[in-house]
Amino acid sequence: MATLEVDVHDTLVLAALRKGAQRQRYAVANAINTTLRAIQASVPAHMRRQGFVVRNTKFLFGGSKYASGAANKITNRAKPTTGKQFGRIAVEAGSFSSARRFLLAQFEHGGQRKPMTPGAKSSAVPLLGRPARPSIAQPVVPAYTFAGLKFKKFIGGQEVKRKRRGRNTAAPGFFGEYGRLQLERSLGDSSVQWKGALRTFILPKSKSAPHGGVFQRVGPGRGAVRMIYSFRRNVRLDANLKYASNADAVARRTFRDALLAEVHSTLKFHAFTPRKFPA
Repeated sequence: MATLEVDVHDTLVLAALRKGAQRQRYAVANAINTTLRAIQASVPAHMRRQGFVVRNTKFLFGGSKYASGAANKITNRAKPTTGKQFGRIAVEAGSFSSARRFLLAQFEHGGQRKPMTPGAKSSAVPLLGRPARPSIAQPVVPAYTFAGLKFKKFIGGQEVKRKRRGRNTAAPGFFGEYGRLQLERSLGDSSVQWKGALRTFILPKSKSAPHGGVFQRVGPGRGAVRMIYSFRRNVRLDANLKYASNADAVARRTFRDALLAEVHSTLKFHAFTPRKFPA
């Protein structure tokens, strides 16, 4: 977390007013909140300059002028109270499930993307220009998500069925006890195959995907296949968000003007406020 401190000496003139300390706190709090909104508004353009392609603007930036999104969430607003003269803006998803899969904050310092599924050793990366992700601006096509492809387990060419209560049976999925991924364990068994919808299947490894991937058959020949997901380990995340440096730059050009505007507004109001004198 980066911290930026600002100079508030410009409010000293308000100390001469009645309830001067309170007027100062209001001026500082309002200036901080104006600065937070300026940082919030700057985030979309800043991310575009840094080369980020945003697929869901409402999720990242909010749906209205002052609404917070996951990329510009104002989590603390300043208040005219002692000890509350600060604000905070952050990259922060709104729910636990979203936070678990939300990678944006990691681009501030860089590092490695770890698999998000418990028990997984690799991350499934959809290949650009293929059916799962036709273009960089599009999310994964629903029919080509892992849920949409509905992979089933086969052994010796026969679909594996799991007995359930009564006479029903069901195909076992990728996940075992406590929701942990069982796929990679089964990929080491040459007798096991995973086949999905749209003529897709999983290979444990190939020349182009040493850790495996999802492939799709596109013709009758043995080689008429294409890879649509690559299983990758230690995916590198570059440190190219520069969120803190952008916030610092916006604050430095915004806060003092906002604070002086609050001081002038307060002085103007009190200069023209009629005073009551005893009869």
